[in-house]
Amino acid sequence: MFHYKLARHQDPREAGKYLLREVSAWTNDCIRRYADAPPLDTPDQAIYATGWLPLLYFEPTHPGAHFLLKIRDQVARHFKETEAWRHGYWRMADVTSGMQHFEIFLAQLARLDGDMATIGQVLDAAEHIGNWSENVRPWYDEETACFPSHTLGAEGFSHDSFPSYNTPAHFHLINLALVAYRINQSERYAKFAIAYGGRWADAILMGDMLPVGLDAKGPVYEPRIANDSRENVHRAEALLAEDAIQALLKIWNISRDDRFRDAAERILDTLMPELLDPDAGGLAGAIRFYRRMTRANRYDSQVLDSVSHLLPDAVEVIDLDVAPIFDTDILGLGKCADLPHWKEDGQIRQHNPIVLGLAAEISNNAHLATISLDLATAYLSLAQRAFSDGREDSDSARTVSAVARGHARDNGAGVVTEVLVPLMARFK
Repeated sequence: MFHYKLARHQDPREAGKYLLREVSAWTNDCIRRYADAPPLDTPDQAIYATGWLPLLYFEPTHPGAHFLLKIRDQVARHFKETEAWRHGYWRMADVTSGMQHFEIFLAQLARLDGDMATIGQVLDAAEHIGNWSENVRPWYDEETACFPSHTLGAEGFSHDSFPSYNTPAHFHLINLALVAYRINQSERYAKFAIAYGGRWADAILMGDMLPVGLDAKGPVYEPRIANDSRENVHRAEALLAEDAIQALLKIWNISRDDRFRDAAERILDTLMPELLDPDAGGLAGAIRFYRRMTRANRYDSQVLDSVSHLLPDAVEVIDLDVAPIFDTDILGLGKCADLPHWKEDGQIRQHNPIVLGLAAEISNNAHLATISLDLATAYLSLAQRAFSDGREDSDSARTVSAVARGHARDNGAGVVTEVLVPLMARFK
């Protein structure tokens, strides 16, 4: 068990600087640890660095910027030399692990620096999605507007043990196309996202239940994720975890076709009662993105209601229990088999710093923002004492990176990405 006595800052700017110092210390430690480390065979080995990449928005001259470019070049060189990559992408990979390096690490790096080498690597991978490369067997079946497999690569695709229908995991393909569109504004990426994303939007809006997948005929509703009364929530969580909400809202922003906004809202509407769950950071991040894209306050009152009963001022110590979890079949928002045990004054936690931060943003409550930032500092500090950085396994919830940027089902929502960055911007 690890413990952290909360600092009590009086101002969000002070609390933010304190958290920023914690991020900087972790960044410096990572640079020292891995300065001479050879690249791994792990496809997602660079993802951990996106947990501290936001530091560079505040400190552009930090040596971390050079280190990220070094990682980029080392990883690309390694996978080309080992022939794991061909024509800018994996020879064959499942759609989730295959897309991560490009969709997450390179996409964020491109947003940060606009370096042509970064952009080139993103576009090399993205050109496979819509059959835009003559050197690769087509992935996308334009007649059915579906993909033939979950296993895709520069050698084409393979039929394997995954479901025969498309699942929310295929949103990773939409997201990489949207990254490519953001970078070079080529209409082909937008047209693909609208066409394939439109099939998903229609499927999400069509029935009483949300779909578990999509095939040539339309929505797929079977098999059930769990045989319980919360089936629709489980389906919405599966879409959230694969970044469907942000993808749909980005397509709406490009097309102004209200199907996409309506589909995003249907997922969010289904999940809103789950905001009371202390693991609901990923949902809070999606609501923040919805507010930013639409300028609408549709969910504001529900967010504020979800924290109205809480007493964050009363919390004095954050505890991290690293005892193993034995339930490997866990379902729910933000849940996974290796989720850390966070506690407050020795009891099960009630407060999520991301949710509190969103409520502070909505209500312009500087005091609540300060508490959120102080809690985030505690989480990041405890994670550094208890966990590895995440270089070897970006999917694990028990890494510093998972706390900073969210674990595999948190959809990029962590205490750095969804507390430090937005609150420092809001409370300048």
